[in-house]
Amino acid sequence: LERVKRFSKIPIHTITVGNLGNDLIRLPAFTTNDVGKQVIRRRQCTPVYKIKPIEMVVRYLLGFEKGERLGGRILVESLQGISYDEAIRMRPSQTSWVRILYPLVDMKLTRDDCKKIVTDAGLPEPMKSSCVGCPYHSDQYWQMLKEEYPEEFAKAVQLDKRVRNTSEDRQTFLHKSLVPLDQAVFKVTKT
Repeated sequence: LERVKRFSKIPIHTITVGNLGNDLIRLPAFTTNDVGKQVIRRRQCTPVYKIKPIEMVVRYLLGFEKGERLGGRILVESLQGISYDEAIRMRPSQTSWVRILYPLVDMKLTRDDCKKIVTDAGLPEPMKSSCVGCPYHSDQYWQMLKEEYPEEFAKAVQLDKRVRNTSEDRQTFLHKSLVPLDQAVFKVTKT
């Protein structure tokens, strides 16, 4: 982020509303339902830890008070960095005064195109942006994290241990196999 700030002509604000790893009840995780079928807890992290805090800061920067209605008075354009190959993730705004734009999709830039732009600028190739303990990681990603970023994988293992008993009556896990992350067998196809 500090590197990006040096290149950006747009002011970058860093905000936080806490640490998802400390608020484990909001973390999606795999568990079982009443008939023993694998399910995943409701995903609440994006709206609570990303969308709402950003909207709160935008309101503040525009000079609006908390709770003051903005609908019809202003329209903010939110540029989101979803790449063309992830266009399925595009969503309309749930906030009346925010219009979401997807410039990478509009320019048909894939994740690989974006990586090339970054490396051509002399910067290191960026990793996928995601939370270390996200249960939506693929086995390929978990294996890569374990092999190439062991410190980050260790953080995920600790988070997995902490999330284990956050459900009232069932154990929860970060990996879909419903076993502890450090014991999970990652099914990875070699290319």
